[in-house]
Amino acid sequence: MLRAPALALPQDRLHFGLANNPGDLGWMTGSGVPWRYRYVYLAGGVNTPNPWQSWNSPTGGYATNYMNGLGANAYVPVFTYYELLQSTPSTGANESDRDFSNLNNAGTMAAYYANFKLLMQLAGTYGKTVVVHVEPDLWGYLEQRAGSGDASTLTASVAGSGFAESAGLPNTAQGYAWTLLKLRDMYAPNVLLAIHASAWASGVDIATNTDATVNAASVADATAAFLSSAGITTNPYGSTWDLVFNDLDDHDAGWWEAQGADNASSTHWWDPTNTKFPNFSRYLSWVAELRAKTARPQIAWQVPVGNQYYLTMNNTCGHYQDNVAAYFINNSSSLYNAGLIAVLFGAGNACQTTNTDAQSDGVTNNGGTATSDALGSCSACNTHTSSYSDDDGGFLRVFVGQYYLGLPARPFKGMYTLDGWGGIDPDDSVSISATAYWPGWSIARAARAQPGASSPQAGFVLDGYGGLHPFGTPAPAETSGTSAAHYWGFDIGRDLAFMPDGGGGFVLDGYGGLHGFGVGGAAAPNPTPGYSYFGFDVAIKVVVGSDGKGGYVLDAYGGLHPFGINGNAAPAAVQNTGYWNWRAAQDIALVPGQSGGYQGFVLDKFGGLHPFIASGLALPAVPTTSYFGFNIARGLLFLSGSSSAGYTLDGYGATHPFGGAPTIVNFPYWPGKDIAKNLFGA
Repeated sequence: MLRAPALALPQDRLHFGLANNPGDLGWMTGSGVPWRYRYVYLAGGVNTPNPWQSWNSPTGGYATNYMNGLGANAYVPVFTYYELLQSTPSTGANESDRDFSNLNNAGTMAAYYANFKLLMQLAGTYGKTVVVHVEPDLWGYLEQRAGSGDASTLTASVAGSGFAESAGLPNTAQGYAWTLLKLRDMYAPNVLLAIHASAWASGVDIATNTDATVNAASVADATAAFLSSAGITTNPYGSTWDLVFNDLDDHDAGWWEAQGADNASSTHWWDPTNTKFPNFSRYLSWVAELRAKTARPQIAWQVPVGNQYYLTMNNTCGHYQDNVAAYFINNSSSLYNAGLIAVLFGAGNACQTTNTDAQSDGVTNNGGTATSDALGSCSACNTHTSSYSDDDGGFLRVFVGQYYLGLPARPFKGMYTLDGWGGIDPDDSVSISATAYWPGWSIARAARAQPGASSPQAGFVLDGYGGLHPFGTPAPAETSGTSAAHYWGFDIGRDLAFMPDGGGGFVLDGYGGLHGFGVGGAAAPNPTPGYSYFGFDVAIKVVVGSDGKGGYVLDAYGGLHPFGINGNAAPAAVQNTGYWNWRAAQDIALVPGQSGGYQGFVLDKFGGLHPFIASGLALPAVPTTSYFGFNIARGLLFLSGSSSAGYTLDGYGATHPFGGAPTIVNFPYWPGKDIAKNLFGA
């Protein structure tokens, strides 16, 4: 049965943690991510000149400082206790032999048990929940040595070590496990002990094997049976193990590929489509079977950090690609349903990708050149520019942060600021080029991305004279309602909006006129007769509903004027909005996904948001946003799929998140220059 303290671990959803050395705590707390776990190795050997208990003063201070350093943060400390292999004499031809030699050496094991007892005493003094993850790899080696036997069939020095608390326990691998559990019970009941399930322990490595006939459940059953005999099922001397850890790989897949390790029968790249092997579905089937047979929560540990998103991932030291992190974050529900309660990211060896600037090479974007990786199914796919010095380009801090905010998964397809000169400036997004740029002449009025474009960073810039200027690759081109039809030669163009399918849209002039244009052979849409035409320069923005049947024109006073499209009736007049009798309105945004009964917000020049509804909907709650107190708010953008999270833009270019939207780090900023015009995203 589970020990009661295991309930202290968060199990409401999949949670995340990472390897974090004492000096890296500032990165963790400053990342803006509510991490739940922080892990570090305790190593060095129990009878060597450099054991972990001597790393800080007083004896054992390293572990004490690590636990106490968590302060007010809600991180659960995790110690990976990896001592047996590095202890002396450690004789043998391979790691399995060296582990087994030490396990049967009375002097080594007496020192080992004393070392583990010290850790339990320190953790017991700490008093809060601590996870101690015991000897990854060892249990896999022992399972292989046992063959068809269990942990009771393997010798180990337990009572024979002469260590007081192990007196009377059998001199077997089972007795070794029971001793550790007994020490926990005696000195640190607040500690959760984790045993380790290696993916290769049964002799078939589900993490690399390409054979489609491998049965994940059978592989898991063999490992679960051995671990159960090592103290999961029963322990006559006390409690049992609380958790089962597993590891996927100790290197990024891109590193293995560079070593020539991938071949017809083995590869370290997992297929995210789950058609070839190895893949994620088979791994999760293995985890689910382990969960069922051990009746213990599962934790994935030392998960590779590499990604295929940022340009920095160029398959060099510290920047190797992998796809596991992205899949795990984007498929968190599948992992949780399989029995995983946590994923702990971390590099297993030198030169692997980390979440910090371990390479001390600062912000790197590979000169703007993407890196193809054939085995990783990446054809120059890592195209995004990073503004972080993290060796992973900031992937973990950005995407895990998005996960905890409950927002649409990053990346955005693109978020950009238009400046008055026609420049399209990225906000934590990929840089793109515009075909129109008028330095020193503030004539650009609006920019919008084309829905449904094969490239998400493509669309039009509108100039004040009504001209549409395509940007991006491939750039859209008008095929009807040409620019000449609404190019007036004086500054009266105000905004543009695409139809939902991207096949056309409208240019708005300051008098309220709507001028349709077509794209890609589509006919230009027409406003239904009867829409507002003011006859003086007061119209400022236009939006089209997601159903493509209608929209609204916003005037500078906050008035909203509905119009229909292509013969459809105009939406109902709004039932609530700001209307100020002075020119205070600045922008408008519809709540994403609404059709028929529209709702949205008007942005005033000071940064205030004013909700409105058309019909059949409840008035949306007003998010808390930046309120500037002077005329500087310029743009409003909601995240796709969210009615409460997004950004406002000030005239100097700064983006201000609201409703839990992540902070934008890399954005244009022109202090004191009111040059920013609008935010747009695809």
